[in-house]
Amino acid sequence: MNNAVGKLHAEIINREDAYFIKDLNSRNGTYINGERIGSNVECSIQNNDRISFANSEYKFCRS
Repeated sequence: MNNAVGKLHAEIINREDAYFIKDLNSRNGTYINGERIGSNVECSIQNNDRISFANSEYKFCRS
């Protein structure tokens, strides 16, 4: 468990074959490819984007 990532840190949304991520007003931020996104704003994410929650990084892969 990473204490820098909140229990309700961000949400990934699938809508009409597109994916979005929304930061849920987290303290340490959500990043797409190194750029911090605004709170409560849906941002488009693409295959192989790097998604970071605070200091934890993941690669978004569509299956």
